[in-house]
Amino acid sequence: VIAALVFGIVNALIGPVLRLISLPLTIVTLGLFTFVINYLLFVITVHFVNLYDPSSGVNPWLADLYGAIIMMIVSTFMHQTSRAEATR
Repeated sequence: VIAALVFGIVNALIGPVLRLISLPLTIVTLGLFTFVINYLLFVITVHFVNLYDPSSGVNPWLADLYGAIIMMIVSTFMHQTSRAEATR
């Protein structure tokens, strides 16, 4: 729960700044650079919450990568759902 709250705060405060700065690169890559931004937001969240346990055997790079992929899929689904509701 704490990690979700921290991610929400990081996403609300730092996310728009990163998206604005990287807008030209996002346009050139047709939106795929958004994945890199989500990854960076996850890395920042893990750094603040200090969730990484070296004895767990989990690679933090892969955990952040999987989190960014899941975030991208859920965000795309929610965006499409809200768009479908708006056209009704």
